[in-house]
Amino acid sequence: MIRSLIFSSNGLETNSRALDVISNNLANASSAGFKKSIVFSQTLKNAKEKPDQDAMPNELVDFTQGKLIESGNPMSVALVGEGFFTIQKDGELYYTRQGNFSRNEEGYYVTGNGDYVMGQGGPVLLDKEFTIQDDGAIVMDGNIIDYLEVVKFNNPMQLRRVGNGYFKAAENAITERISDQVQVKAGYLEDSNVNTLEEMVNMIEVYRQFEANQKVVRTQDETLEKAVNDVGRT
Repeated sequence: MIRSLIFSSNGLETNSRALDVISNNLANASSAGFKKSIVFSQTLKNAKEKPDQDAMPNELVDFTQGKLIESGNPMSVALVGEGFFTIQKDGELYYTRQGNFSRNEEGYYVTGNGDYVMGQGGPVLLDKEFTIQDDGAIVMDGNIIDYLEVVKFNNPMQLRRVGNGYFKAAENAITERISDQVQVKAGYLEDSNVNTLEEMVNMIEVYRQFEANQKVVRTQDETLEKAVNDVGRT
């Protein structure tokens, strides 16, 4: 009885996490470069660590390519295929698929949050008119001044979502520079990979599962309370 109650409670926790994730997916359905998340139950390998639980909800980011949409802004860029733009914020490196970049007052290429977009030589200074080629080359006055720093990870699961479309890599993450292998589309943005209709269907299904688990927990709790009271009267 107790184990069944714990199992159902775990189900409620997973359902609750799934609803939060789906809500976040829907809220970012129109955010450029956003990657949806999926919640799944992860079975614990070592039951001694948490003997009262069989599984815990975990989150997986789906890095499937979103469709490209024309932005009308030559400073915005989108990646075709795998890889991430490299961003510098407060001296630390972050990674993103959002390419809604612009030029700040000092002439640096920056994200919508004002953080530096990195080239292979560091932050990119755009003090003149420029173009970005399909290979990520930044051309100014007919000369290539740098290439956008685009990297891929051997294991994308080592990336942690940190907000604003950014990901932070684990300390032991292995990166590979692919600036010369990737296709960059200037004047485009990558749309989010969220299918709104699919997410709405998922939300309804998870909510029904949540209600079912809630009823089971309530029934088991009432049965357990009755059993305890009956034992107390004998």
